Amino acid sequence: MPEENQKLARRAQNLQRQMQTLQTQERSVEMQLQQTKQAIKEVENAEGSVYKAAGNVLVEKDKEEIKKELEERKEQMESQKEEVKNRKERTQQKIEEMQSEQKAA
Repeated sequence: MPEENQKLARRAQNLQRQMQTLQTQERSVEMQLQQTKQAIKEVENAEGSVYKAAGNVLVEKDKEEIKKELEERKEQMESQKEEVKNRKERTQQKIEEMQSEQKAA
């Protein structure tokens, strides 16, 4: 029985670490998403030339082309955010199941 409790405790610790990693990913994706949304606003409000970073150089690009690229990136970030959210929910559910198992043991 104690060995089984140790296994449950290790699994619970692994799930907690996994949850922390997912929370970090979620914050990172959210920050990137907000930056992308801000960039879209800036491009929409820009008058005149619009530039895009290409390595260490700024290159003049078509405003609509940049906006399209940013919109695609925004969609990718939103999909990634949703995936991380779903993984967090599944992990939280596993954590709750583990806690129930530990209480029952």
